[in-house]
Parts: sequence; structure tokens; C-alpha cells
Amino acid sequence: MGMGASRFMLTYDSEDPNPGYGHLIVRVTSLGVIDEEMNALEAYALSAVPQGEFRVKRLAFGPGGGAPIARLSDTSENIVAPRHDWRERELVLRPVYAKDRAQDAGISRSDITQTLQFAVEGLA
Repeated sequence: MGMGASRFMLTYDSEDPNPGYGHLIVRVTSLGVIDEEMNALEAYALSAVPQGEFRVKRLAFGPGGGAPIARLSDTSENIVAPRHDWRERELVLRPVYAKDRAQDAGISRSDITQTLQFAVEGLA
């Protein structure tokens, strides 16, 4: 009463819409239980969906920064869970063969296949 609503800001990079991505923000009862809860959440996620990729990290207050990007040249066991899938969307072309128009132009399905293969892979 008598003042505006509390203000807060979450400093994290948002992701583009993607059905393979989820983001949870968990509230805890006190600062002292954060590490324990993070460990429990990560253990649960890894056992519940072993094929998934999970990152559990503490929400930082201050300027955001997103995921760090680094080049790794270490081939030993020092690297733990490197990130391989950056979930970048790719342009997909699905040609539709218009049989009537192609026949009128004297183009066969094989001609189109060879042309697309040449455009993508070059000379065999």
C-alpha cells in the first residue's frame, strides 16, 4: 500500500522459440540451500532423461552474458560435457516436382536430382 509494485530484472539471454528447449527458474527458501537444490535438480534431470542436455546454474544478478564460447584444444579428460549442439536452426529446402510443367519443359526427375546434387556436392 502506498507505493508502486516491487521491481526486479532477470539478467539472462532469452532463447528463440524452440520445442526442444526449456527454461526453469526455481525459488528456494534461503540462500544456504541453493547449492544443494542445484545438485539435486541436476541429478534428477540426468536420471529422468539421460539423453537430455541439462545445465543447472545459479541466476546471476548484474549484467547478463549468456553462454561463454571457447575453443578447446585439450584432448585429455579435463573437458567435462562439452557443448556440441548449439541448436541453430538451418534453412531446409524441399523441392516439389511439378510433373506436368517439367514434362512440358523436357526435364526429368533425374535431371533435377543431378542438378541439386551438383549444386550441393559439386562434381563427383
